[in-house]
This record gives sequence, structure tokens and C-alpha cells, in this order.
Amino acid sequence: MVETEKTVLQREQRRGGLNRFSPESPKLPSSANEELLFLADQKADGSYVVTLTEEGVERFETALAIAGDLGGKTKISSESSLADVMERTATREDLSRLMRMGGDGLLFHMRLLVLRRKLRGSEKPSPYHATISHIAKVAIVCVVALGALLQFAMAIQDIEAIPGILTNVPSDILNLHPTAAFDAVGNKISDFGQRVLFGVLVACLAFVAAALIHPFGKIYRKDQLLPGERALFRLINAALRRAEDHSAQSGSQRVRRT
Repeated sequence: MVETEKTVLQREQRRGGLNRFSPESPKLPSSANEELLFLADQKADGSYVVTLTEEGVERFETALAIAGDLGGKTKISSESSLADVMERTATREDLSRLMRMGGDGLLFHMRLLVLRRKLRGSEKPSPYHATISHIAKVAIVCVVALGALLQFAMAIQDIEAIPGILTNVPSDILNLHPTAAFDAVGNKISDFGQRVLFGVLVACLAFVAAALIHPFGKIYRKDQLLPGERALFRLINAALRRAEDHSAQSGSQRVRRT
């Protein structure tokens, strides 16, 4: 079949759905803000040869990825919220765009590694890893809480030691040390106050740790296995993106100067 020379440009509207093509009255772009998604060449038999543009390829990849995430062989958990799916989609688009751009510098490889890790972090973990994470988080909270209990136990021992010290007062008087027992009692009371204070602080620390890591919370993402991983990689990715933008701006300014 011989293709005609007439090429029809069809654009997808962000609002209002798809524009239907008509050979008699072709729909041309009405705004510069609209994205050209594909080119349609009409053949002699009335069929069309459709070629995706770069923007169209990005949309197509995103649509396939979302369909895969919502399909039967999805890698994400059913507990994932809409915000989780949107974040995963944005991460995948950033990774795809970065791989198309290419590069060989340290900044490129670091950002590529971070985006891949973020994408894997949004996937559903295995029951084995989720169980190990729960046990580790509970162990962390228990160790901190045990430290608070030890402080309180030692404080009680300091108070219990006071009667035994007072029983030595007659012998201290005979040995010409009448104030030794009172000094020892004062030290025990001081130690009691310090240990109680440390115990309260450690108990607060255990409460904060439990509130942050959620030892008994649901784990439906791999980046929940290690406490703080999701927030950490968000910060690293944002910092690398700023560094990349700054590097691009510096390169453009050097080109203008030359």
C-alpha cells in the first residue's frame, strides 16, 4: 500500500476526552500547552500508521505500569493507598526519563541507584521479611524499655539500702565518724533521684521509638522493613535532583559565556 502525503496530527485533550479524527475536517492543536502524543499517517486503504511521540511513549509506559500494578500479577500490596500508587508512578517516570537521558557521571549513577531503590521499596515484602522486621522493631523497643526498668530497679535498691546504713550509726559514733552514715544516706538519696530521672527519660525514649517505628503496624512496603528508609531516600532523591538541576544550570551558563 502507498501512503498518502497528507499527515494528520491528533492530540489528546487533558479535558474533554479524545478528539475523533475526520479526514474532511482534521483536528489541529488548539493550544501550545497540549502535548503531542502520536502521529497518524493515512494509507490509501483508509487505515492509519500511528507513531508515538516521546510524550506518547512516556504516557504509554505509565499506562502499562499502572495496569501492571493494578493487575493480577501486581508487585504492590492491596493495602497500598492511592498516594502510594501515585508516588510509585512518579518514581517510575523519573527513572524512565533518567535512563533515556543517559549519563556516566557520579551524580547520574547515584540518582539511578536511589530511584531504583525507591521503586523496589514500594513493592510488597515477603511474609518472612515482614516477620523479621516486626521482631527486630519489637526487640528495639523492648531493649530501650528494659533500660528504663533497670534504672527504676537500681533506684529502688538505693532506697532499700538506707536502713542498713542507719544501723551502722552506733559503730560510726564509736569510731568517731558520726556523720558518715548521714553522708552515705545523702548519696543514696541523690543516686535515687538521678536514677528515677534517667528512668523517666529512657521510658519517654521507648515511647517515642514505639511511635516512630510502629512495631505492631502493618508492613505492606519493602521500605517499611527498615525504620526511616522511605523518608531517607526521599530526602536523598530531592538533594540529588537539586544537585542535578544546579549542574545543568551551571553547564548552560558556561555555554552562554563561551
